[in-house]
Amino acid sequence: MDYVLIVILFYFSFVSGRLTLVESIGVNNTIQTEEHTTSWRLNTFQFSGRDQIRNGNVNHVSHYAMWHTDFGEFYGIRADLSIWGSPNQGPSQQSGAALQINCLEEGRYKTFVAGFQVAPALYNNSDVRFFTFWTMTDGATSTGCYDLRCPGYVPASGASLSPGQAVAPPSTYGEEGCEVTLSVNKDPSYGDWVLYRHYQSHTPSFLGHFPGDLCSSTPRTLAWLGFVSYPVNTQGPPMGSSHFPKDDKTKSGFFTNINLHDSQGHFVEPVWIPLVDRPDCYNETDVFNREGEGFMFYYGGPSGCIG
Repeated sequence: MDYVLIVILFYFSFVSGRLTLVESIGVNNTIQTEEHTTSWRLNTFQFSGRDQIRNGNVNHVSHYAMWHTDFGEFYGIRADLSIWGSPNQGPSQQSGAALQINCLEEGRYKTFVAGFQVAPALYNNSDVRFFTFWTMTDGATSTGCYDLRCPGYVPASGASLSPGQAVAPPSTYGEEGCEVTLSVNKDPSYGDWVLYRHYQSHTPSFLGHFPGDLCSSTPRTLAWLGFVSYPVNTQGPPMGSSHFPKDDKTKSGFFTNINLHDSQGHFVEPVWIPLVDRPDCYNETDVFNREGEGFMFYYGGPSGCIG
């Protein structure tokens, strides 16, 4: 089943709202409650997929450096993501890091993603931006979109991060880096997938939610990934810090304090599965457990990969 993560990641009617109480995993792995408005339920519509990030009809290739779980009973994912810029990235290139949840339901693969990316074709510049993405595909057709370009992800009113919002400043190589903590957890009452930004000494900030229809059943796989995409037969952009990974948070892309949870909000340690499709271009370290930073790994690679 590992190939599914590659195939569907970048393939690229409202009803009245109601106020719900949402349980979410807090900064100390405790259940926290916060209000949010659920205002949408999934309807079927068609989407052309990755044409969103293309210039014209140029074919793209994508590469990944990720760790993911096997299929299992998972209800939440969390990590600290390092934020790296790519100021010289080409207009048809894309690079970033994200949390991803995947389901297989009734013959359709369903995926939704939250993270940070540089994608000039989407945003008309090379800023690092917070993004969301979702898709459903049966192998022949796909639906979904980035950010708020179609119904799907529902942002919270006054959210501290909105899809497409620029994030500054990014990390600087060799200096103390920038990182953001995100979590996505399934609302036990209504089934929506709620997205939070976490802070060391403040209450988590509710950012929005994905409708529960995007992943209503189990088993699921969860993934922490660095990614790039670029036109075939051209040189690819950097991933992470633009250097191969090493044990140094000032010089590598990283995911730290990796957590995933069961239906009761308890930490679950999975069987970790690596996926690096071009280790000569982009790579990752093993997942390891370090005091104060939990389960973590480094990832990244320079620009110049071809094919």
